[in-house]
Amino acid sequence: MNNSSKKIELNNITTLQNSGNTIKTLDLKHVRCPELINHISKIIRKSASHSTYEIYTLDSTSQHDIPRLCKFLNYSLLRAEIVNNNFYYVIHKP
Repeated sequence: MNNSSKKIELNNITTLQNSGNTIKTLDLKHVRCPELINHISKIIRKSASHSTYEIYTLDSTSQHDIPRLCKFLNYSLLRAEIVNNNFYYVIHKP
């Protein structure tokens, strides 16, 4: 993190503010479907427009469920990949 970054942790949500951009990290490795999708949906729905989230999960069903959630709720799925045996997603709420 550079000098202009600020990290805030709240339960399983970490917020990184850097140069005016805010990315919230959801560590949902302990959550399984269907709670995973419900949890993500609830958090993003309550967030302000133009919010960006990165999500980490171990639930393999997320590979199908998260893209469908984004399509259904008109969110942008910016990234979907596997990182260190975690399913990693970046979602942007317009």
